[in-house]
Amino acid sequence: MRKVFITGASRGIGKAAARLFSSSGFQVVSPGRDVLDLSSPESVENFIKNNDCKADVLINNAGINPL
Repeated sequence: MRKVFITGASRGIGKAAARLFSSSGFQVVSPGRDVLDLSSPESVENFIKNNDCKADVLINNAGINPL
């Protein structure tokens, strides 16, 4: 099975992309902020060490809204 790794998939464009890939037969991996803090190098390193991060597609959609 093909795998897609999507950051920022809890809502908006990321959520829509996750649905689209899932309906197309992909295994979707989309860790939330509580699991993967992309602003922390230690968090990223720990996530990679503890999870299978090999994927066929990467969508880096994470962002913040500083309003």
